[in-house]
Amino acid sequence: EGVDFLVMEYVAGTTLDRRLAGEPLSQTEAVDVALQIAEALEQAHEQGVIHRDLKPGNVILSHRSQAKVLDFGLAKLLKHGGESVSMESLSETQGMTGTLPYMAPEQLLPGKVDPRTDLYALGALLYEMVTGRRPFRERNTIALANAILHQPPPPPRQINPAIAPRLEAIILKCLEKEPARRYPTARLLADELDRFLRDDPVIAAAAWTSPS
Repeated sequence: EGVDFLVMEYVAGTTLDRRLAGEPLSQTEAVDVALQIAEALEQAHEQGVIHRDLKPGNVILSHRSQAKVLDFGLAKLLKHGGESVSMESLSETQGMTGTLPYMAPEQLLPGKVDPRTDLYALGALLYEMVTGRRPFRERNTIALANAILHQPPPPPRQINPAIAPRLEAIILKCLEKEPARRYPTARLLADELDRFLRDDPVIAAAAWTSPS
């Protein structure tokens, strides 16, 4: 009747940052959640959208650990062929385009981002899910930015020896400084995570549930 209104989906569950609360998830749950996030990013990227602010607070987990990626407020649209479009947001005018602890190196430098930027952030999330801490823990903003740009993250198995070497390799590939050294697409990362779940007999047994 002439009244404008907004309708938004209600997503029940808790954010990933609350679920973590400084404690690692089991390797099975962490990989499963990361796989779901990678598949969500694949759908966004197929529509030419880069999230640019993937972090634990922007992922909701249902009581069945179903993951949903939220808050595309800093998203950037790509032209056909993958070329980024210049889109200024409120955050960009204030000199920040994301949440620093989860930002890829290219977000801190002049230049363009692409879908591999989101894969770096997913690597940071997976790192935190299996270790209980972020890849870089510097409290000072300048020191943190410098670490993201120039320092390698501590190997996840150095913090949690129970992490499988193969999973550590997946995480560190996502966290490569150079985008060209990361997984080229979210689909390839999702496939790698799916193979990891299926190929590891211990994880596969833990993840299997009988049909009701």
